Amino acid sequence: MAVFLDLLHHVEDEPKHAPAYHHLSPRTVFGHDFLGVIVDEAHKARKFNKFHQAMYALGKKSATMIAMSAMPVMTHLQDLWIMGSVMGIPTLRAKAKFEEMSRESLRAQAKDRRAERESSEDRLRGLLAGEESSAQDKSTAMRPVLQKWVPFLREVFSKHVIRRTLDSLNYHGKKIFGLPPYQERIMLLELREWEKVRLAKITDELVHCPSLDTIAGAGKVSACYINFYIEYRRGLLHPHMNPGVGNDSWTNPSSLQEWKGEKCSTKLDILAQIVSHHLSADHARPLNIDDDGMTLRPDEPGTTASVASKEADRVIIFSAFPSSNAAIIDVLKLYGIRALELHGRIGPAKRKSVLNEFRSSTRDAGARVLILSQVGMVGLNLACANVMIIADTLWSALEDEQLRGRIYHYPQQKEVLFYRLVARGTPDVFLNNIAFDKGNLHKAFVGMDEQSRKST
Repeated sequence: MAVFLDLLHHVEDEPKHAPAYHHLSPRTVFGHDFLGVIVDEAHKARKFNKFHQAMYALGKKSATMIAMSAMPVMTHLQDLWIMGSVMGIPTLRAKAKFEEMSRESLRAQAKDRRAERESSEDRLRGLLAGEESSAQDKSTAMRPVLQKWVPFLREVFSKHVIRRTLDSLNYHGKKIFGLPPYQERIMLLELREWEKVRLAKITDELVHCPSLDTIAGAGKVSACYINFYIEYRRGLLHPHMNPGVGNDSWTNPSSLQEWKGEKCSTKLDILAQIVSHHLSADHARPLNIDDDGMTLRPDEPGTTASVASKEADRVIIFSAFPSSNAAIIDVLKLYGIRALELHGRIGPAKRKSVLNEFRSSTRDAGARVLILSQVGMVGLNLACANVMIIADTLWSALEDEQLRGRIYHYPQQKEVLFYRLVARGTPDVFLNNIAFDKGNLHKAFVGMDEQSRKST
């Protein structure tokens, strides 16, 4: 990049040549002309960074550019526009129109944030209690902005995009990837009484948490929301994951009998039971949760078909909070199960070692369970696993899609099964519902209405 000066800062900017450009460029890719340039991971150019500048400059030196990305559509309108401009779509090089859209988007976002800050204490208490009604009065200033600009962007991109999904068909009418459909089980769990009491105490402290008046623009509700994500959600796995309330903290149970006594939490124990079930025998029947929210039962024989494979079944556990991993590992040990963990704080060498052990594990050797956090999941192909337990609901439907894609991915040879652990009467329910509302931009941009489908 020494052949250019500074970074691009706007959609209409052109790369500025460095004084030594004509001397240096012949020794770089920018000193040659190409019939075509293919850019992988093109979503990295959605911001005005060095990757963006390099991609745009290469586009100017080539007759054709192909930009490839397996990432879902970004959640910001500006991301889509900038991606189109770097691909060289003329309409999206218009500065005035880009700034018009940006102003409208930023104003709507600011209005929604103000509405959140001005929410009443009762609304916050309802949110913490998991009441779905609290999601109904959520401000939607952003909705008309999306309704105006997404159709415009979709129309502009429509002549330049080829989209391939797991459901795309080849010229024989067969699915390109040929993966069998996955199964999904949502486990509505009933927390134990002692859990409810402790979580109610956490709720009370969050509602009456100290204000952040010393921080510009932040009020009492803002402080509570910060604590909500860190403390309350972490406590849904096991309330002792949350030592900030009272004097309780996690201690490793000495035996399975002790664990099943006063220390047992529903979500953590159900998680361990599911793992134990699927490791006990390959192609084990999927599990369901009874109406009591605490009892597991397998499908009836013959109701589900399994895909034959010589590979051992392996399990991924998604845990949003790496600080909770120790408790998961401790409880799995009580069931005779060893687990590995992978998160953002693990260095490259250790990360490689963990992945190698997990991928090479067999029924007789190695760990067949991997605890994965959100930070550590980017770019991973874990198709060696076929069962995933989502213990913590993700905030975004697009992140959820990326997570599931870690195992529902070529060259997966088995039927894939996803479990979602959702605690009744808690923000788990609330988050599980609104997470998929966040996929609206993605659906509006790539989706097609029924009439459009019939005409293509």
